[in-house]
Amino acid sequence: MKFKNLFLALMFCFLLSALIYSCSKSGSSASQATGGTTGTIVSVDMNGMSFTPSNVTVKVGTSVKWTNSDAYSTHTATSNDGTSFNSGTLASGSSYSFKPTSVGSFPYHCLVHGTSMSGTLTVTY
Repeated sequence: MKFKNLFLALMFCFLLSALIYSCSKSGSSASQATGGTTGTIVSVDMNGMSFTPSNVTVKVGTSVKWTNSDAYSTHTATSNDGTSFNSGTLASGSSYSFKPTSVGSFPYHCLVHGTSMSGTLTVTY
């Protein structure tokens, strides 16, 4: 009887941990990450020809950090206007951070993969 109760308790903990882990992950490339106060860093993953999350909303002064976790390809995070931000070519494991100083909407893409790998950085007060 004690073994059965221990087994049930362990299964409950495992299922609860799996649920918490899955809820903490972004399930869609269209989700939004929201930055908090100045000094916060919001992360964007570059992998499989996509940015995750692809649409990010942050406050002015919040850093956005793009990290290439794709083992087989280089990527960039380059604003569509070509001047707001440009990471340059990022090899696997490399990252680039940008801290916006003004509000606006900044569509961006990967120069290597074109507009098929794109996203939008929205900056608010």
